[in-house]
Amino acid sequence: MSTSSFPQLTGRAVWPVRLASASLWIIGVGVLLVILSGPLTRMGLVKFGPGLLTLAAGGALLAIGILTGAIGWIGSARKNVPIRAGSVAIALIVALALFGYLLSQFVRATGVPPIHEISTDLADPPAFVKIRSLRAAVPDVNPVDYVVEQRSGSDGGTLNVPDAQRKSYPDIQPLTLDLSAADAFARAETVARDLGWEIQESAAAEGRLEATATTTFFGFKDDVVVRVRSEAVVAASTFAPSRALVWATRRRCRACAGVPCRHAEKLTQPQRVMSKQGPAIDREFERGLAALINSGEPEVLQGGKKGVEKESLRITPQGDIATTAHPRALGSALTSSNITTDYSEALLEFVTPTFRSSWELLQYLRDVHQFAYQHLDDELLWATSMPCKLQGDESIPIAEYGSSNIGRMKTVYRHGLGIRYGRIMQAISGVHYNYSFPDRFWEAWRDIRGSRANDQDFISDNYFRLLRNYRRHGWVTAIAIRPG
Repeated sequence: MSTSSFPQLTGRAVWPVRLASASLWIIGVGVLLVILSGPLTRMGLVKFGPGLLTLAAGGALLAIGILTGAIGWIGSARKNVPIRAGSVAIALIVALALFGYLLSQFVRATGVPPIHEISTDLADPPAFVKIRSLRAAVPDVNPVDYVVEQRSGSDGGTLNVPDAQRKSYPDIQPLTLDLSAADAFARAETVARDLGWEIQESAAAEGRLEATATTTFFGFKDDVVVRVRSEAVVAASTFAPSRALVWATRRRCRACAGVPCRHAEKLTQPQRVMSKQGPAIDREFERGLAALINSGEPEVLQGGKKGVEKESLRITPQGDIATTAHPRALGSALTSSNITTDYSEALLEFVTPTFRSSWELLQYLRDVHQFAYQHLDDELLWATSMPCKLQGDESIPIAEYGSSNIGRMKTVYRHGLGIRYGRIMQAISGVHYNYSFPDRFWEAWRDIRGSRANDQDFISDNYFRLLRNYRRHGWVTAIAIRPG
Protein backbone atom coordinates (compact mmCIF):
# COMPACT_ATOMS: atom_id res chain seq x y z
CA MET A 1 0.00 0.00 0.00
CA SER A 2 1.58 3.29 -1.10
CA THR A 3 1.60 6.39 1.06
CA SER A 4 2.11 10.08 0.34
CA SER A 5 2.99 13.11 2.41
CA PHE A 6 0.03 14.89 0.84
CA PRO A 7 -3.53 13.54 0.86
CA GLN A 8 -4.77 12.06 -2.40
CA LEU A 9 -7.13 14.12 -4.53
CA THR A 10 -9.22 11.12 -5.53
CA GLY A 11 -12.02 9.44 -3.63
CA ARG A 12 -15.58 10.29 -2.66
CA ALA A 13 -14.77 13.16 -0.27
CA VAL A 14 -17.25 15.99 -0.02
CA TRP A 15 -16.18 19.41 -1.27
CA PRO A 16 -14.67 20.81 2.00
CA VAL A 17 -12.32 17.82 2.18
CA ARG A 18 -11.37 18.24 -1.47
CA LEU A 19 -10.66 21.95 -1.01
CA ALA A 20 -8.62 21.37 2.15
CA SER A 21 -6.63 18.62 0.44
CA ALA A 22 -6.11 20.75 -2.68
CA SER A 23 -4.86 23.64 -0.55
CA LEU A 24 -2.05 21.45 0.81
CA TRP A 25 -0.85 20.71 -2.72
CA ILE A 26 -1.22 24.30 -3.88
CA ILE A 27 0.60 25.75 -0.86
CA GLY A 28 3.31 23.10 -1.13
CA VAL A 29 4.01 23.95 -4.76
CA GLY A 30 3.87 27.68 -3.99
CA VAL A 31 6.41 27.36 -1.16
CA LEU A 32 8.67 25.28 -3.40
CA LEU A 33 8.58 27.87 -6.20
CA VAL A 34 9.32 30.73 -3.81
CA ILE A 35 12.23 28.89 -2.20
CA LEU A 36 13.76 27.76 -5.51
CA SER A 37 13.32 31.05 -7.42
CA GLY A 38 16.31 32.70 -5.75
CA PRO A 39 18.90 29.87 -5.79
CA LEU A 40 18.04 28.95 -9.39
CA THR A 41 18.65 32.56 -10.43
CA ARG A 42 21.80 32.98 -8.33
CA MET A 43 23.35 29.79 -9.75
CA GLY A 44 22.61 30.92 -13.30
CA LEU A 45 20.21 28.08 -14.10
CA VAL A 46 17.54 30.63 -15.03
CA LYS A 47 17.80 34.31 -15.95
CA PHE A 48 16.55 37.15 -13.76
CA GLY A 49 13.28 37.52 -15.66
CA PRO A 50 12.15 33.90 -15.35
CA GLY A 51 13.43 33.84 -11.79
CA LEU A 52 11.23 36.76 -10.80
CA LEU A 53 8.29 35.21 -12.64
CA THR A 54 8.85 32.01 -10.66
CA LEU A 55 8.76 34.02 -7.44
CA ALA A 56 5.57 35.79 -8.54
CA ALA A 57 3.95 32.46 -9.50
CA GLY A 58 4.85 31.04 -6.10
CA GLY A 59 3.30 34.04 -4.38
CA ALA A 60 0.13 33.70 -6.45
CA LEU A 61 -0.16 30.01 -5.58
CA LEU A 62 0.28 30.84 -1.89
CA ALA A 63 -2.62 33.31 -2.12
CA ILE A 64 -4.81 30.74 -3.89
CA GLY A 65 -3.83 28.07 -1.37
CA ILE A 66 -4.68 30.33 1.56
CA LEU A 67 -8.10 31.11 0.08
CA THR A 68 -8.79 27.46 -0.79
CA GLY A 69 -7.68 26.18 2.61
CA ALA A 70 -9.72 28.77 4.49
CA ILE A 71 -12.88 27.93 2.51
CA GLY A 72 -12.34 24.21 3.05
CA TRP A 73 -11.78 24.74 6.78
CA ILE A 74 -14.94 26.81 7.16
CA GLY A 75 -16.94 24.40 5.04
CA SER A 76 -15.81 21.39 7.09
CA ALA A 77 -16.89 23.13 10.28
CA ARG A 78 -20.32 23.97 8.85
CA LYS A 79 -20.92 20.48 7.44
CA ASN A 80 -19.26 18.73 10.38
CA VAL A 81 -16.93 16.89 8.00
CA PRO A 82 -13.50 15.85 9.36
CA ILE A 83 -10.40 17.07 7.55
CA ARG A 84 -6.68 16.90 8.28
CA ALA A 85 -6.98 19.98 10.48
CA GLY A 86 -3.42 19.87 11.81
CA SER A 87 -1.82 19.68 8.37
CA VAL A 88 -4.10 22.38 6.96
CA ALA A 89 -3.42 24.68 9.93
CA ILE A 90 0.35 24.33 9.58
CA ALA A 91 0.14 24.91 5.83
CA LEU A 92 -2.00 28.02 6.28
CA ILE A 93 0.36 29.46 8.92
CA VAL A 94 3.41 28.90 6.69
CA ALA A 95 1.61 30.30 3.64
CA LEU A 96 0.35 33.38 5.50
CA ALA A 97 3.80 34.14 6.92
CA LEU A 98 5.58 33.74 3.59
CA PHE A 99 2.93 35.55 1.53
CA GLY A 100 2.78 38.38 4.10
CA TYR A 101 6.54 38.85 3.88
CA LEU A 102 6.48 38.91 0.07
CA LEU A 103 3.59 41.36 0.07
CA SER A 104 5.34 43.69 2.55
CA GLN A 105 8.48 43.74 0.41
CA PHE A 106 6.45 44.50 -2.70
CA VAL A 107 4.61 47.37 -0.98
CA ARG A 108 7.90 48.85 0.24
CA ALA A 109 9.40 48.57 -3.24
CA THR A 110 6.48 50.37 -4.88
CA GLY A 111 6.84 53.27 -2.44
CA VAL A 112 10.13 54.54 -3.91
CA PRO A 113 10.91 56.02 -7.34
CA PRO A 114 11.97 53.60 -10.14
CA ILE A 115 15.50 54.96 -10.54
CA HIS A 116 18.57 52.86 -11.32
CA GLU A 117 21.35 55.20 -10.22
CA ILE A 118 21.90 56.73 -6.80
CA SER A 119 24.83 59.02 -6.05
CA THR A 120 25.97 61.10 -3.11
CA ASP A 121 27.23 63.77 -5.53
CA LEU A 122 24.48 64.62 -8.00
CA ALA A 123 26.45 67.45 -9.59
CA ASP A 124 29.50 65.30 -10.35
CA PRO A 125 28.68 61.59 -9.85
CA PRO A 126 31.72 59.31 -9.36
CA ALA A 127 32.36 57.36 -12.55
CA PHE A 128 33.28 53.71 -13.13
CA VAL A 129 36.52 52.67 -14.82
CA LYS A 130 37.23 49.01 -14.13
CA ILE A 131 33.60 47.94 -13.90
CA ARG A 132 32.84 49.72 -17.18
CA SER A 133 34.95 47.15 -19.03
CA LEU A 134 33.47 44.26 -17.04
CA ARG A 135 29.91 45.28 -17.92
CA ALA A 136 30.61 46.06 -21.57
CA ALA A 137 29.55 42.54 -22.52
CA VAL A 138 26.17 42.91 -20.77
CA PRO A 139 25.24 46.62 -21.03
CA ASP A 140 21.53 45.98 -20.53
CA VAL A 141 22.02 44.19 -17.19
CA ASN A 142 24.11 46.71 -15.26
CA PRO A 143 24.43 50.00 -17.19
CA VAL A 144 27.34 52.04 -15.80
CA ASP A 145 26.56 55.52 -17.18
CA TYR A 146 24.68 57.96 -14.97
CA VAL A 147 21.39 58.89 -16.65
CA VAL A 148 19.92 62.26 -15.70
CA GLU A 149 16.52 61.61 -17.27
CA GLN A 150 14.78 58.33 -17.98
CA ARG A 151 11.42 57.27 -19.36
CA SER A 152 8.71 56.95 -16.74
CA GLY A 153 5.54 54.95 -17.23
CA SER A 154 3.78 53.88 -20.38
CA ASP A 155 2.70 57.42 -21.31
CA GLY A 156 6.17 58.30 -22.59
CA GLY A 157 6.89 60.80 -19.82
CA THR A 158 10.35 61.44 -18.35
CA LEU A 159 11.64 61.25 -14.80
CA ASN A 160 14.45 63.50 -13.60
CA VAL A 161 16.70 61.11 -11.65
CA PRO A 162 18.54 63.68 -9.47
CA ASP A 163 15.26 65.37 -8.47
CA ALA A 164 13.68 61.99 -7.65
CA GLN A 165 16.66 61.09 -5.47
CA ARG A 166 16.65 64.43 -3.65
CA LYS A 167 13.00 63.93 -2.79
CA SER A 168 13.19 60.29 -1.70
CA TYR A 169 16.70 60.09 -0.25
CA PRO A 170 17.68 63.59 0.93
CA ASP A 171 20.08 62.16 3.51
CA ILE A 172 22.45 60.72 0.92
CA GLN A 173 25.20 63.34 0.70
CA PRO A 174 29.00 63.41 0.30
CA LEU A 175 30.78 62.78 3.60
CA THR A 176 33.53 65.17 4.71
CA LEU A 177 36.00 63.62 7.16
CA ASP A 178 38.63 65.16 9.40
CA LEU A 179 41.20 62.76 7.95
CA SER A 180 43.84 62.62 5.27
CA ALA A 181 42.65 61.34 1.91
CA ALA A 182 44.77 58.18 2.33
CA ASP A 183 43.25 57.35 5.72
CA ALA A 184 39.73 58.05 4.47
CA PHE A 185 40.27 55.77 1.47
CA ALA A 186 41.68 52.96 3.64
CA ARG A 187 38.70 53.08 5.96
CA ALA A 188 36.23 53.22 3.07
CA GLU A 189 37.82 50.05 1.68
CA THR A 190 37.61 48.40 5.12
CA VAL A 191 33.91 49.23 5.33
CA ALA A 192 33.32 47.79 1.84
CA ARG A 193 35.05 44.53 2.79
CA ASP A 194 33.11 44.34 6.08
CA LEU A 195 29.90 44.59 4.08
CA GLY A 196 30.95 41.61 1.99
CA TRP A 197 31.39 43.52 -1.28
CA GLU A 198 33.62 42.08 -4.01
CA ILE A 199 36.38 44.61 -4.63
CA GLN A 200 36.83 45.04 -8.37
CA GLU A 201 39.57 47.67 -8.21
CA SER A 202 41.21 49.63 -5.41
CA ALA A 203 43.03 52.61 -6.91
CA ALA A 204 44.29 54.47 -3.85
CA ALA A 205 46.39 56.91 -5.87
CA GLU A 206 43.27 58.04 -7.75
CA GLY A 207 41.04 57.83 -4.68
CA ARG A 208 38.73 55.40 -6.50
CA LEU A 209 37.29 52.17 -5.15
CA GLU A 210 35.02 49.99 -7.32
CA ALA A 211 33.11 47.04 -5.92
CA THR A 212 30.11 44.81 -6.53
CA ALA A 213 27.48 43.97 -3.91
CA THR A 214 25.58 40.72 -4.44
CA THR A 215 22.28 39.94 -2.75
CA THR A 216 22.08 36.69 -0.82
CA PHE A 217 18.88 35.22 -2.25
CA PHE A 218 18.63 36.20 -5.92
CA GLY A 219 22.23 37.16 -6.53
CA PHE A 220 21.35 40.60 -7.87
CA LYS A 221 24.52 42.61 -8.45
CA ASP A 222 24.77 46.30 -7.62
CA ASP A 223 27.93 48.07 -8.80
CA VAL A 224 29.37 50.69 -6.44
CA VAL A 225 32.11 53.26 -6.97
CA VAL A 226 33.54 55.27 -4.05
CA ARG A 227 35.59 58.40 -4.70
CA VAL A 228 37.85 60.08 -2.13
CA ARG A 229 39.26 63.48 -2.98
CA SER A 230 42.23 65.27 -1.43
CA GLU A 231 40.06 67.15 1.05
CA ALA A 232 38.78 63.77 2.34
CA VAL A 233 35.33 64.19 0.83
CA VAL A 234 33.88 60.71 0.33
CA ALA A 235 31.33 60.29 -2.49
CA ALA A 236 29.72 57.16 -3.86
CA SER A 237 27.50 56.02 -6.72
CA THR A 238 25.64 52.75 -7.12
CA PHE A 239 23.96 51.35 -10.23
CA ALA A 240 21.14 48.82 -10.05
CA PRO A 241 20.36 46.13 -12.66
CA SER A 242 18.05 46.63 -15.60
CA ARG A 243 14.71 48.38 -15.50
CA ALA A 244 12.74 45.14 -15.32
CA LEU A 245 14.46 44.28 -12.03
CA VAL A 246 14.30 47.66 -10.34
CA TRP A 247 11.41 46.71 -8.03
CA ALA A 248 13.50 43.92 -6.49
CA THR A 249 16.70 45.91 -6.09
CA ARG A 250 15.65 49.35 -4.86
CA ARG A 251 16.28 48.61 -1.22
CA ARG A 252 19.72 47.13 -1.96
CA CYS A 253 20.54 50.02 -4.26
CA ARG A 254 19.74 52.51 -1.52
CA ALA A 255 21.72 50.53 1.05
CA CYS A 256 24.83 50.67 -1.15
CA ALA A 257 24.50 54.39 -1.82
CA GLY A 258 23.99 55.16 1.86
CA VAL A 259 27.30 53.66 2.96
CA PRO A 260 29.08 56.97 3.61
CA CYS A 261 26.22 58.08 5.84
CA ARG A 262 25.36 54.94 7.72
CA HIS A 263 28.96 53.80 8.23
CA ALA A 264 30.42 57.18 9.15
CA GLU A 265 31.31 55.82 12.60
CA LYS A 266 33.58 53.17 11.06
CA LEU A 267 35.15 55.77 8.76
CA THR A 268 35.90 58.24 11.56
CA GLN A 269 36.83 55.98 14.51
CA PRO A 270 39.83 53.75 13.77
CA GLN A 271 39.50 51.73 16.96
CA ARG A 272 36.07 50.51 15.82
CA VAL A 273 36.72 49.97 12.10
CA MET A 274 36.87 46.18 12.41
CA SER A 275 34.18 45.90 15.08
CA LYS A 276 30.98 44.19 14.05
CA GLN A 277 29.27 44.93 17.35
CA GLY A 278 27.75 48.11 18.69
CA PRO A 279 24.46 49.89 19.15
CA ALA A 280 21.92 49.06 16.45
CA ILE A 281 20.46 52.51 15.87
CA ASP A 282 17.37 52.64 13.72
CA ARG A 283 18.39 53.27 10.11
CA GLU A 284 15.53 55.65 9.42
CA PHE A 285 16.62 57.75 12.40
CA GLU A 286 20.20 57.79 11.12
CA ARG A 287 19.07 58.88 7.67
CA GLY A 288 16.95 61.69 9.11
CA LEU A 289 19.76 62.85 11.40
CA ALA A 290 22.23 62.86 8.52
CA ALA A 291 19.81 64.89 6.42
CA LEU A 292 19.41 67.46 9.21
CA ILE A 293 23.18 67.74 9.55
CA ASN A 294 23.50 68.30 5.81
CA SER A 295 20.54 70.69 5.61
CA GLY A 296 22.72 73.77 5.98
CA GLU A 297 20.89 74.86 9.16
CA PRO A 298 22.98 73.58 12.11
CA GLU A 299 20.78 75.42 14.64
CA VAL A 300 17.48 74.08 13.30
CA LEU A 301 16.75 72.22 16.56
CA GLN A 302 17.42 75.24 18.77
CA GLY A 303 14.67 77.50 20.01
CA GLY A 304 11.99 74.90 20.76
CA LYS A 305 9.43 75.79 23.42
CA LYS A 306 9.81 74.12 26.82
CA GLY A 307 7.48 73.96 29.81
CA VAL A 308 7.25 71.99 33.06
CA GLU A 309 4.41 70.74 35.27
CA LYS A 310 5.91 69.62 38.60
CA GLU A 311 3.96 67.92 41.39
CA SER A 312 4.89 67.85 45.09
CA LEU A 313 2.99 66.66 48.17
CA ARG A 314 2.48 69.04 51.08
CA ILE A 315 3.57 67.31 54.28
CA THR A 316 3.69 68.09 58.00
CA PRO A 317 7.00 68.53 59.87
CA GLN A 318 6.49 64.94 61.10
CA GLY A 319 6.48 63.62 57.53
CA ASP A 320 2.74 62.88 57.24
CA ILE A 321 0.60 64.00 54.33
CA ALA A 322 -1.02 67.38 54.98
CA THR A 323 -4.78 67.28 55.54
CA THR A 324 -5.26 71.06 55.45
CA ALA A 325 -7.07 72.80 52.62
CA HIS A 326 -5.22 74.28 49.67
CA PRO A 327 -3.65 77.56 50.97
CA ARG A 328 -5.81 80.52 49.94
CA ALA A 329 -2.68 82.63 49.44
CA LEU A 330 -1.67 80.40 46.53
CA GLY A 331 -4.80 81.31 44.62
CA SER A 332 -7.72 79.24 43.40
CA ALA A 333 -6.75 75.67 42.47
CA LEU A 334 -9.50 75.74 39.83
CA THR A 335 -8.47 78.91 37.98
CA SER A 336 -4.79 79.55 38.76
CA SER A 337 -2.53 79.05 35.76
CA ASN A 338 0.65 78.51 37.78
CA ILE A 339 -0.23 76.79 41.08
CA THR A 340 -3.02 74.23 41.26
CA THR A 341 -3.62 70.75 42.67
CA ASP A 342 -3.54 67.38 40.97
CA TYR A 343 -5.33 64.36 42.49
CA SER A 344 -5.11 65.24 46.17
CA GLU A 345 -5.79 68.45 48.00
CA ALA A 346 -2.24 68.08 49.31
CA LEU A 347 -0.67 67.41 45.90
CA LEU A 348 0.49 70.79 44.59
CA GLU A 349 1.21 71.20 40.90
CA PHE A 350 3.48 73.99 39.67
CA VAL A 351 2.89 74.93 36.01
CA THR A 352 5.31 77.12 34.06
CA PRO A 353 4.69 79.01 30.84
CA THR A 354 6.72 77.93 27.79
CA PHE A 355 10.23 79.32 27.28
CA ARG A 356 12.76 79.01 24.49
CA SER A 357 15.77 78.85 26.82
CA SER A 358 16.25 76.32 29.62
CA TRP A 359 17.64 78.80 32.14
CA GLU A 360 14.48 80.96 31.94
CA LEU A 361 12.34 77.87 32.54
CA LEU A 362 14.35 76.77 35.59
CA GLN A 363 14.41 80.29 37.02
CA TYR A 364 10.62 80.59 36.71
CA LEU A 365 10.12 77.21 38.38
CA ARG A 366 12.42 78.28 41.20
CA ASP A 367 10.45 81.50 41.70
CA VAL A 368 7.17 79.57 41.92
CA HIS A 369 8.70 77.24 44.53
CA GLN A 370 9.90 80.17 46.61
CA PHE A 371 6.51 81.87 46.42
CA ALA A 372 4.74 78.68 47.53
CA TYR A 373 7.05 78.16 50.50
CA GLN A 374 6.32 81.67 51.74
CA HIS A 375 2.66 80.64 52.24
CA LEU A 376 2.93 77.07 53.55
CA ASP A 377 3.47 78.08 57.21
CA ASP A 378 5.21 75.11 58.83
CA GLU A 379 4.41 72.63 56.05
CA LEU A 380 7.03 71.27 53.66
CA LEU A 381 7.13 69.97 50.10
CA TRP A 382 7.93 66.28 49.75
CA ALA A 383 10.94 66.05 47.43
CA THR A 384 10.54 62.58 45.89
CA SER A 385 8.07 61.02 43.50
CA MET A 386 6.92 58.21 45.80
CA PRO A 387 4.65 59.60 48.53
CA CYS A 388 5.46 60.12 52.20
CA LYS A 389 4.16 57.74 54.87
CA LEU A 390 0.44 57.20 54.47
CA GLN A 391 -2.27 55.57 56.56
CA GLY A 392 -4.21 53.99 53.73
CA ASP A 393 -6.54 55.54 51.16
CA GLU A 394 -8.61 57.44 53.70
CA SER A 395 -5.59 59.47 54.82
CA ILE A 396 -5.34 61.07 51.35
CA PRO A 397 -7.73 64.02 50.92
CA ILE A 398 -9.20 64.36 47.42
CA ALA A 399 -8.78 67.76 45.77
CA GLU A 400 -11.69 70.20 46.14
CA TYR A 401 -12.45 72.83 43.50
CA GLY A 402 -15.48 74.62 44.87
CA SER A 403 -19.22 74.34 44.23
CA SER A 404 -19.31 75.30 40.54
CA ASN A 405 -20.35 72.65 38.02
CA ILE A 406 -16.85 72.29 36.57
CA GLY A 407 -15.30 72.28 40.05
CA ARG A 408 -17.65 69.56 41.29
CA MET A 409 -17.03 67.54 38.10
CA LYS A 410 -13.26 67.60 38.70
CA THR A 411 -13.74 66.36 42.28
CA VAL A 412 -16.18 63.61 41.24
CA TYR A 413 -13.72 62.51 38.56
CA ARG A 414 -11.01 62.11 41.20
CA HIS A 415 -13.35 60.06 43.40
CA GLY A 416 -13.74 57.72 40.41
CA LEU A 417 -9.97 57.44 39.99
CA GLY A 418 -9.65 56.52 43.65
CA ILE A 419 -12.24 53.77 43.31
CA ARG A 420 -10.68 52.37 40.16
CA TYR A 421 -6.97 52.61 40.96
CA GLY A 422 -6.74 53.42 44.66
CA ARG A 423 -5.82 56.78 46.19
CA ILE A 424 -2.28 55.74 47.12
CA MET A 425 -1.36 55.23 43.48
CA GLN A 426 -2.78 58.64 42.59
CA ALA A 427 -0.62 60.27 45.31
CA ILE A 428 2.57 59.54 43.37
CA SER A 429 4.14 62.80 42.20
CA GLY A 430 5.41 63.34 38.69
CA VAL A 431 7.10 65.87 36.45
CA HIS A 432 5.59 66.57 33.03
CA TYR A 433 8.03 68.03 30.53
CA ASN A 434 6.37 69.79 27.60
CA TYR A 435 8.30 70.47 24.43
CA SER A 436 7.48 71.68 20.94
CA PHE A 437 9.86 71.98 17.99
CA PRO A 438 10.55 75.39 16.41
CA ASP A 439 8.70 76.25 13.21
CA ARG A 440 11.84 76.24 11.08
CA PHE A 441 12.53 72.64 12.12
CA TRP A 442 9.19 71.54 10.67
CA GLU A 443 9.97 73.35 7.41
CA ALA A 444 13.31 71.54 7.11
CA TRP A 445 11.90 68.18 8.22
CA ARG A 446 9.01 68.42 5.78
CA ASP A 447 11.49 68.92 2.91
CA ILE A 448 13.60 65.99 4.12
CA ARG A 449 10.61 63.66 4.33
CA GLY A 450 9.20 64.89 1.03
CA SER A 451 5.71 65.04 2.56
CA ARG A 452 2.71 66.43 0.73
CA ALA A 453 0.38 66.33 3.75
CA ASN A 454 -0.94 69.60 5.11
CA ASP A 455 1.12 71.25 7.82
CA GLN A 456 -0.97 70.25 10.83
CA ASP A 457 -1.39 66.61 9.77
CA PHE A 458 2.34 66.31 9.08
CA ILE A 459 3.28 67.84 12.45
CA SER A 460 0.78 65.71 14.38
CA ASP A 461 1.91 62.50 12.69
CA ASN A 462 5.56 63.19 13.52
CA TYR A 463 4.82 64.07 17.15
CA PHE A 464 3.15 60.66 17.47
CA ARG A 465 6.25 59.11 15.87
CA LEU A 466 8.34 60.85 18.52
CA LEU A 467 6.13 59.48 21.30
CA ARG A 468 6.38 55.94 19.95
CA ASN A 469 10.16 56.19 19.69
CA TYR A 470 10.38 57.55 23.22
CA ARG A 471 8.37 54.64 24.56
CA ARG A 472 10.50 52.23 22.54
CA HIS A 473 13.91 53.63 23.52
CA GLY A 474 13.21 55.55 26.76
CA TRP A 475 14.72 52.79 28.88
CA VAL A 476 18.13 53.60 27.37
CA THR A 477 18.13 56.93 29.22
CA ALA A 478 17.90 55.21 32.60
CA ILE A 479 20.89 53.05 31.71
CA ALA A 480 22.88 55.97 30.34
CA ILE A 481 22.54 58.04 33.54
CA ARG A 482 23.11 55.12 35.90
CA PRO A 483 25.62 56.16 38.63
CA GLY A 484 29.11 54.79 38.04
